[in-house]
Amino acid sequence: MNAKINFQEILHLTNKVLNVPDDAITGKSRESQNVIPRAVCCMIARNQEGIKHSTIAKAIKKNRATVYYYETKHDIYMKVWGAYRKSYYKVKMVKMYLKVIKNLKSI
Repeated sequence: MNAKINFQEILHLTNKVLNVPDDAITGKSRESQNVIPRAVCCMIARNQEGIKHSTIAKAIKKNRATVYYYETKHDIYMKVWGAYRKSYYKVKMVKMYLKVIKNLKSI
């Protein structure tokens, strides 16, 4: 699957699962209610799908340094930031569930 399309699916899934507006991830806000979904979306794309930094950065309308930053802080956030950890696992589990359902339908 095309990385851009795959990332857009992750972005929409994150919006729906975390119940945030469509522009929360691609917007300029630095409030935690928007930063958490943005970071989670980026890290799901990197960790689960291996999508390139530049592809993610273009899609969220940020520079690659933002994606690199989220990547370097991910382990720390998972240990100390409960809201981030909960959001990450929530999106990750729904994504995994949808992947299993898709695979079962193809059988």
